[in-house]
Amino acid sequence: MAKAKLPEVVREKAKDLYRQGYDTAGVCRRIKTEALLHLSEEELMKCLRSLKGKAGEITKHPPAPPKKPKRQSFDADQFDATIKGLKENMPGKGLETACLPIAKYILNRYEKFTSVAPGPAFEGTPFDLFGYKDGIPYIIEMKTSLDGFHHPGETQKWRLQELLKRIPELGVGLLQLAVRKRQYRIFYDNQLNLLFYGPKAPLEPIEGWIRKRLNKAS
Repeated sequence: MAKAKLPEVVREKAKDLYRQGYDTAGVCRRIKTEALLHLSEEELMKCLRSLKGKAGEITKHPPAPPKKPKRQSFDADQFDATIKGLKENMPGKGLETACLPIAKYILNRYEKFTSVAPGPAFEGTPFDLFGYKDGIPYIIEMKTSLDGFHHPGETQKWRLQELLKRIPELGVGLLQLAVRKRQYRIFYDNQLNLLFYGPKAPLEPIEGWIRKRLNKAS
């Protein structure tokens, strides 16, 4: 059986990242989605150690990582009844459905979004809301909890990354809600680490749904 090998385009990408000054962990995070389609994690790390020696001298240093967004408060007076009705043992989907109006309110009032609408109901859709900010179409994943901030799973991040590859004009946001604390935090674009590998499922219906909305807006 032929030995598994990293495609040349991914190998060159890894060497270029080394030349930019990234360490092996940083290179791995940035090529992991593509690389794990061909190699196991152990094989990938061996390959990267070999490529590091072949990359040549560092030509520039990696950009400074973006700052984590700060917690912000929102005016929840109009949602008091909704928030008081939330229970500790509510299923996650039920909690997010109940808090969807709060998310739309925050995006419209505080983040200056327009035309905010729920995402499609296709299985595997990795975002909850679609809207525009400064004329740019955004897909927004919403993570809701009663008192803290939650993150998407790796599969969800992988699917968001795949959509961004297919529709490069999209922006992406992660809206975290801590509803009982009346607080939110939102990550935009390069603030999100989306390069996670996860199992594949069809993205074509979701891609088509977004493109229809973009065509209507143009």
